[in-house]
Amino acid sequence: MSAKCQQQRHILVAVSGNTPQIVTETLFYLWVKEKVQIEAVYIVTTRKGKQVAWEKLGGQDGAIARFCREYDIEPSCIAFTQDHIIVLKGADGTPLEDIRSTADNQFLQAQLLGFIKRLTDDDQQTLHCLIGGGRRTMSAHMLLALTLYGREQDRLTHILVQEEFETNEEFFFPPKRSEPLAVRDAKRQMRVMQTRDHNLQLADIPVVRLRSLLGEDSQMLKDIEELIKHLQMKIDTLPPAAQPELLIDLQHGTIKFNGQKLSLSPLHSALFAYYAETKALHKQDTKSPPDDDGVKCFQADRDFEPQRFLKLYQCFMPKLRWMNSESKLRQEWLEEQTRTAKEKREALEKRVARLQVERSKLNPIVKKISPLLAIDSEKKRETVYGLRLDKKFIKIIGNHSPDENN
Repeated sequence: MSAKCQQQRHILVAVSGNTPQIVTETLFYLWVKEKVQIEAVYIVTTRKGKQVAWEKLGGQDGAIARFCREYDIEPSCIAFTQDHIIVLKGADGTPLEDIRSTADNQFLQAQLLGFIKRLTDDDQQTLHCLIGGGRRTMSAHMLLALTLYGREQDRLTHILVQEEFETNEEFFFPPKRSEPLAVRDAKRQMRVMQTRDHNLQLADIPVVRLRSLLGEDSQMLKDIEELIKHLQMKIDTLPPAAQPELLIDLQHGTIKFNGQKLSLSPLHSALFAYYAETKALHKQDTKSPPDDDGVKCFQADRDFEPQRFLKLYQCFMPKLRWMNSESKLRQEWLEEQTRTAKEKREALEKRVARLQVERSKLNPIVKKISPLLAIDSEKKRETVYGLRLDKKFIKIIGNHSPDENN
């Protein structure tokens, strides 16, 4: 059964040169892998690039039509005519042959940014902007366009292709049934691979969106350089952002972030306080490289300190409940010295599994308040866990002193 056109419009916009295969490779990933139904494809390119793109992608025998037939997509669902190939032009309106000079670069900037701006003026359209084709300056200006005009729903991506397929002019998308394909390997030797080995991946490129800062200025200031200067002036004169504050009051058993109380169970309060305390007490070794990501205080689950955790637990649990459950909690979290090596190993494995479960329950709750509060992970020789929030924003007050455990 053929796929039907959807009401919501998803538009693929690519910059391209002599290798328009990236368009159909991305179409494959979006339609087949992510189930995103692209309804129109636009390519921004040079005069020569248009000729190559239409010869390889356009018409009934082009790669886009072949992709639709291969994956049972109604061809009319993906609009792509010669009018969808936007050719960059010079000052006199003559199509540019290439982007070689400063003047060519300025024409590229004005036309590409203007085109993206027009597309983003339609709230019913979601843009999937693809970089990686054409000259590097084309990709750079696509990033700039999304930074200035991109909305929350718009996306900047780059298709990643295995080297043997990336340089193959016959590979446009993986067919349903794997086929042999003659390729050149890294040593430029010819060999045969199967199309199922393509390993296509679509990488999302993070974009800082400044559209909200532009406001009506984007309509009044037509010159891009003037617009950027105006935007930079706005950024420079913004008031400083409020500093986040995480306050853990062990005396009253409360946790607040920027004045908002975190509604957590005693167990999750203690677990969160454990990682916050670990971060707050971490001392940076002045002889070591700077800890830019704040992960040197992260801790592997096997290094988790149950005694310290239970002391924190006691701060968040009502006194009577603690008295009734202390013995059970100690049995649950502590390893008795009399246990055999096997029993200790089994107890450790059980505690590690418990920590993973409780973090998975805790994180969705704290993330609703701020992503900064998530118990994050980092893969080193083993996976370690902790808070990325800068320690200078963490304040712990109350009657618990972790020094008692040292």
